[in-house]
Amino acid sequence: MSSQTPHIHRLLLAAFVTGIPEHKIRCISPDVGGAFGSKIFCYADMALVMWASKLIGGRPVKWVEGRRESFGSTIHGRDHITYVEVAANRDGAVQGLRVKTLANLGGRLSTIGPGIPTTLYGRILSGPYRIPNVYCEVTGAADDGAKVIAGGQSILPLMKLRLARPERLLDIGRLSELRGIARLDGGRLSIGALTTYADLLASPAVHYGVLREALPAIGDVQVRNLGTVGGSVAHADPSSDLPAALLALGAELVLQSARGMRNVPADGFFLGPFQTAIAQDELLTAVILPAPRDDAGSAYASLEQPASGYALVGVAAVLILGAGGLIEGAGVGITGVSDHPYRAAEVEAALVGTDGSAEILAAAAAQAVGGPPGQRGHPRGNRVPCRHGHGVHATGAGSGARARRLTRRLTRRLTRRLTRRLTRRLTRRLTRRLTRRPGRNHRCGSRGSARAAPRPPTSSAPS
Repeated sequence: MSSQTPHIHRLLLAAFVTGIPEHKIRCISPDVGGAFGSKIFCYADMALVMWASKLIGGRPVKWVEGRRESFGSTIHGRDHITYVEVAANRDGAVQGLRVKTLANLGGRLSTIGPGIPTTLYGRILSGPYRIPNVYCEVTGAADDGAKVIAGGQSILPLMKLRLARPERLLDIGRLSELRGIARLDGGRLSIGALTTYADLLASPAVHYGVLREALPAIGDVQVRNLGTVGGSVAHADPSSDLPAALLALGAELVLQSARGMRNVPADGFFLGPFQTAIAQDELLTAVILPAPRDDAGSAYASLEQPASGYALVGVAAVLILGAGGLIEGAGVGITGVSDHPYRAAEVEAALVGTDGSAEILAAAAAQAVGGPPGQRGHPRGNRVPCRHGHGVHATGAGSGARARRLTRRLTRRLTRRLTRRLTRRLTRRLTRRLTRRPGRNHRCGSRGSARAAPRPPTSSAPS
């Protein structure tokens, strides 16, 4: 075996695994090898090798650990979060330490794992100094980068493609408390995180035009029956349809942990590709939609990739009409064209206070440049706060019907404009790749034309 403590392994194998007297087990460790600290632990393969040898009549069995097995089972040094208070006298001499540590023990509890943040850590906090009072409190957490799974329609395909490899999956799919739709005060709707797309389509939430048009375009029948609203939002795929609708509606995401509960606006929830505002100890439990109103309309339009169904461009829009038929509030969410779904604040600002004529819609659509504020190619400006927090719902009559028509026109215009911009970018990129000369000097980064390499001189002499 490769270990610095063969005598400890012999004791553990004798007392807890085989029952064979210790003096009848011989452990030979000719070479410790790398990762000196992790060699202390007694691993399961040591016991399995002995068991396999017994099964085949006592013949020798050799097991060589590969890199994959090493990363999957070896005890690694893991992260600690430590808070320290220091007490000193008037002369500045340290008299005491109060240390509280949250230690990551990994996904598989081992005999030595808890000893690292306690025996090997707590006893040496004072270092080479004489500190009369040291208090150490260690809380161990079995955190192995485990992934919470609900419907599994996002994480499982990534695992099949080897793009994700969580050490453990925590299935919360049977928590009935996180499923269903409830009406809150003021007419708002609370959608449980485990509510499926199919359940949402059969609920009162389908009265929101933007959801009624976005949900049927998501995945296929299996995805809509198994995929959950909370799973889609927490996954934060840059091409997901639902986040754009939630941004346009001005929805709120409910996050819960042992520390309490907090509501995060959708506009501040999506931070990057597959990155959200969910903290490490939080779970998304619900999505809250604003109350419906009769003077509002909403719509969703998208250009999908035919094979996968993912939105290359997706636009969700909400318009609220006020007195005189002017647009009082606007919400526009865009997905597919950036590294995360975003609010098109410039488009909203160009719409508010106008009558929504064809010229106004065209000018507003021209403000969509394919990225959130701060990204390359996007004009920097003040973000306009969403002004439709009282809810959106079109009944099909009066100002609501007109708002509905305007949102349809707006989403179509935005989708066409963003699609043209996307195709131009892709065309330019592919053209540069196809026209790149093979002799171009990439190492020096020269943008000039490549010169042909000189031909070697001809000679009649043998080479």
